[in-house]
Amino acid sequence: MAIPAFSLASRSTRLRTAARTVVAAHRYARGMAVLRQADVVLLLDERIGRIQVVRLEQLSPSAETNTTSLASPYAHREAEFYLSRASTATPVPTNAVSAELTRDLPRDIRFEQIRADPMQRYQSTWWIDYLPNGMSDPFEVVLSDGRGRRIVVRVDGTTGRAEVLEGEG
Repeated sequence: MAIPAFSLASRSTRLRTAARTVVAAHRYARGMAVLRQADVVLLLDERIGRIQVVRLEQLSPSAETNTTSLASPYAHREAEFYLSRASTATPVPTNAVSAELTRDLPRDIRFEQIRADPMQRYQSTWWIDYLPNGMSDPFEVVLSDGRGRRIVVRVDGTTGRAEVLEGEG
């Protein structure tokens, strides 16, 4: 009798831990953007369950773009964002990225749904922009343990307030 109860409690703890990880990454990204007075991005990869905070670094006009030497596994994706999206435009990368924080969701926990601006998604990765004034894009993340238990993390982009709602979604 004790083993099934322990297993349920353990799964519930992992779900709350995942929610706290999302909130902590949000607070870290917001704090770093304000502290450094620079843009910071929170990346949420729903395919592999990874949360990453990256710093955007402006490239100088003479800088070589070598995405293989950048620290972030998303660098090749970030380098695809160009000043012009016209098909005839010459690609000019606007930013380089370097990872500051990387966390994976606990075992058996996944992103069930991410609600953010649909234009801020590339394949399975969503990005949330943080500005030097402390504002960010609003977003909501629904985490699930695969057994019907859900927890929602909702972030207000203007105030930075994050709330965790258990059993929602």
